[in-house]
Amino acid sequence: MKVSVDFCRNILSNIRSKGRRVKMQEFDKISIAEISKKDMLMIIEALEYTGKNTNIDSFLKLRNNIIKELSELADSTEDEFIQYLKK
Repeated sequence: MKVSVDFCRNILSNIRSKGRRVKMQEFDKISIAEISKKDMLMIIEALEYTGKNTNIDSFLKLRNNIIKELSELADSTEDEFIQYLKK
């Protein structure tokens, strides 16, 4: 799965460890070994909501890219994959 580096930096910049910011490490790619269906659906829905309500196309493109890649891995259509996450 490809995820925007800026997207990840924004998330990581908000992580706190015992009241101190975690030092940011540089990286170009990340991988997600395990994430619950519920959390993945929430990410996908949040990207869609944000994209539609801010008119920032990059959120919708990221959402579509995630769905496309995961549905290909699951050997299903994009609609079938979304329905699977909702179960």
